[in-house]
Amino acid sequence: RTCVRQGISRSERSGVDLIKVKDEKDLRRFQDLNFLTRKRLGLPPQPYRILKSFWETFFPSGMADFLMAEKDGRAIAGLMVFKYKDRVSAEISVSDTNSQQFSPNHLLFWEAVKEARDEGFTVFDFGRTAPGNTTLMAFKNRWGTEVSEMPNYYFPPGISSRVTQREKSPAYRLISRICRNAPDPILMRLGEFIYGHLG
Repeated sequence: RTCVRQGISRSERSGVDLIKVKDEKDLRRFQDLNFLTRKRLGLPPQPYRILKSFWETFFPSGMADFLMAEKDGRAIAGLMVFKYKDRVSAEISVSDTNSQQFSPNHLLFWEAVKEARDEGFTVFDFGRTAPGNTTLMAFKNRWGTEVSEMPNYYFPPGISSRVTQREKSPAYRLISRICRNAPDPILMRLGEFIYGHLG
């Protein structure tokens, strides 16, 4: 937890500012960070229309917030949370790795936790983490979180074994390598295709 406090303090000392996404201009900056993050992770990026749909559907009713960290006016990290009943859930976390020395994610999560508390929510869900993602799991554990198992449901029956093994498959590794190395315009089209036809 000392590491978390240090990260928050470092971000504040570095002059990182937090804003809420209020218009489509900011939403597009959030999407730019999302694209960078997905490419870095070797994942196809969600099309902008999906993010915009989340914002238009849930933001006006107060069921979602988009927070963004800025340094000298440049967006360097973002966090999307959903709000329902007693729970706030972190769903999309994005960042520019060239700005990690400012610890913007620590400040984003800290602000989101404080806001959830102030609004009367009793649970802050840091989001789902793959068991093999030890780096992300360590980041969340430092906040004093509790790990709980999440069940998976598959249809049709029998597909579960194929899904759970997909990250180890040659095809998955090939797609991941393509996503990391493809030119941006091609990666955008790949994301459009996958989320439009396979997602």
